[in-house]
Amino acid sequence: MWVWCLVFGYLWNLGVETYAFYVIDIASFMTILFPKIAIANPIFALQNSNDMPNAIYHVPVAKNDPVRQYAPGSPERAKLEIALKEHKSRALEIPMIIGGKEVFTENKIKVSPPAEHAHVLGWASKGGKEHVQQAIDAALAAKPKWEAMSWENRMSIFLKAAELLREKYRYDIMASTMLGQSKNAFQGEIDCACELIDFLNFNVQFATEIYNDQPISGEGCGIEWSIDLWRDLYWR
Repeated sequence: MWVWCLVFGYLWNLGVETYAFYVIDIASFMTILFPKIAIANPIFALQNSNDMPNAIYHVPVAKNDPVRQYAPGSPERAKLEIALKEHKSRALEIPMIIGGKEVFTENKIKVSPPAEHAHVLGWASKGGKEHVQQAIDAALAAKPKWEAMSWENRMSIFLKAAELLREKYRYDIMASTMLGQSKNAFQGEIDCACELIDFLNFNVQFATEIYNDQPISGEGCGIEWSIDLWRDLYWR
């Protein structure tokens, strides 16, 4: 988890071009970060069973994740200090993740805090043209399975990701943001933890609202039921 956030934070400062070389397979990131989501989620169990669930699902109402204050002596401050000490004490070899596999190259970039260039957080493998193509191929290979997944199962992945970030991985991504971008605790809390959790939860709600937006069926034309089938912009 920390490796991805560290690379993401570093590349955010470098710009879109460099970002494209590193975080080039978001599907693989989700697979690695949350490997047990499908097992832990009851909706997946329903889909994989022989029973067809007859239900209209209502997703949880999205709420902004409460901002923690990290006051001296607070439990959250103690957990954050432990995470910061742990992450700063080691220098990692940071691979690219393509198709769920770690890919290392000899072309490395030093990863350091912007306000402490002498300290090394890790060495990131820099990708080339061939890695970009590999990532594109991996994403296209995963596309049919994702498209075939029911909307409630796709939503449940986002909701489970938000749940894991809310507590289990919160202090790891906080420490990564603070070290990788030289942010203070409050900036890391609102820019990384809260914003990412809210992004996942609110987009589940927004997508559900879009799916619920259906046309009114006309009258006087016999039996008629007008529906919209929502899809992404890319269609083959």
